[in-house]
Amino acid sequence: DIEHALQVANVIPLRLQTHFDLHGHERRSMDGAQQSNPRAAASSANSIRNMYRDSMEIKMMHQSPPVLVIENFLTPQECQEIEAVAMAAENGHDGGSGAVQVESATFAMSQSTRTSTSWFAHFYQVPQLVAKIHYLLGIPLEHMEEPQIVRYKTGQEFSWHYDEVPAAQLANGGQRVATILVYLNTVEEGGGTVFRDLRAPTKSEFAAPAAGCDDFEEECTFDNVITGPRASSTGSSTNNDQDQDFLTVQPKQGRACIFFPALADGKPDDRTLHKGEVVAENQEKRIVQMWIHENPYAPVLPPGNSQMAARELVGEMGHELGFV
Repeated sequence: DIEHALQVANVIPLRLQTHFDLHGHERRSMDGAQQSNPRAAASSANSIRNMYRDSMEIKMMHQSPPVLVIENFLTPQECQEIEAVAMAAENGHDGGSGAVQVESATFAMSQSTRTSTSWFAHFYQVPQLVAKIHYLLGIPLEHMEEPQIVRYKTGQEFSWHYDEVPAAQLANGGQRVATILVYLNTVEEGGGTVFRDLRAPTKSEFAAPAAGCDDFEEECTFDNVITGPRASSTGSSTNNDQDQDFLTVQPKQGRACIFFPALADGKPDDRTLHKGEVVAENQEKRIVQMWIHENPYAPVLPPGNSQMAARELVGEMGHELGFV
């Protein structure tokens, strides 16, 4: 319901997996010690929340299916460090043992047109990203797909597509249950992540804050996140994108966009159809993304990539960032 949506977006802290069932898009109860000691759970939650109150903000862009934005998920320095991984591979400065570059008009597992350059990175090359996904969102390392860094230049795009895994490829990790996309730079025009069948929320739809959400007006704002007005309808198909208004998340450095491409039964959630808008003239869009699987996933690229090989480094990063 709307109260729960507000709690997740503004009051309940960053450990989203505790409160969202990634498989079913429903709230799930806390388990173990958290369930038997709700005060301790709340105290821990508040500690995490307070630690990032001045930087990270969770915003609920759409309730069902959930689309969330986390502002400042990565710092500017972390964004630059991840960009450097791709640049080193592109310039041959990694000795050939780093990220793997893929450049094509199409992309594996998609019939859509994608005009961009991608780099599949080792988990150990982006420990800041992996650590935040692991510790803040509660995602097991072994369920993470290869980190992918993507660059879109002027005129490039990724047309309408779904993020689910085709049935023939479910043996490795099962279905993708979450998409985590982080923008590495700010794009002033074009390049937004567009959801065809979802409409943007308005403040009137989130008029009453949930209990304890005293700073609702300060934190639950949508300015500069959504581009384009509310959709006039949902669920309809069109061949003329310009005739429709869509929920669009605009690229801003450090901003994470999180949504869930599959339902509990493993079937795709068709409502999450989305695209990467054409990047405007004199603009460039850079992102890093990771898909989360319902079962343990064996990385394919780069050769020798392994979540477990990065475990120690991710743990060190977790200590450095104060997560553990």
